[in-house]
Amino acid sequence: MGISTGQFNELKTKYGDFSSFVYWNNWKNVDCISFFHNTGIVNKLNNEYIFVALNPSRAQQYIKFKNFHSDSKRQRDFKLCYAFAKIGNPFWGSYITDLFKHFVDVDSDRVRDYVKNNPVEVKRDISELEDEIQILSPKNEIVIIAIGGLVYRYLRRYLRNKNKIVKIPHYSDFHRINASKENYCKNVYKALRGAKLVP
Repeated sequence: MGISTGQFNELKTKYGDFSSFVYWNNWKNVDCISFFHNTGIVNKLNNEYIFVALNPSRAQQYIKFKNFHSDSKRQRDFKLCYAFAKIGNPFWGSYITDLFKHFVDVDSDRVRDYVKNNPVEVKRDISELEDEIQILSPKNEIVIIAIGGLVYRYLRRYLRNKNKIVKIPHYSDFHRINASKENYCKNVYKALRGAKLVP
């Protein structure tokens, strides 16, 4: 199912500084987001899935839908683009966001400390994600794809029994099994197949 212009604009206004869509020109040009200014883009987006990463690893640029579209080799957004350009539908055009949008850090141990020591902020973060889901899918019929093991565990903790949650590897994984874009794509597909989302 596609999304409406109203849904697109509401997400852009409320969460566009922290989110985007699984949509790029190509994996060699991941920082381009000019297509989001084209009113016809909504016809290429969908609300069957929502991708959720853990938190921003660097300060936001506060450019609408710029998140997950960095050309930095350290960010490795190109691997996510490469994988889902290959896998394609029904994931291409899905919404993508961070769980802990307001906590910027590359160290997952400090994210754990943040969650442990900031219950009020975490409650806000979960509420914002639930709002994003509600905007995308008012009947809450959406599959959540967790990007990485830690965010998967938090989503299972805070959103249990509400949505199907599937885990895929994180695109910034430096371990050999996921280091190359080709291996990353293969392992993402394997995870999606294990969840019966692809044949």
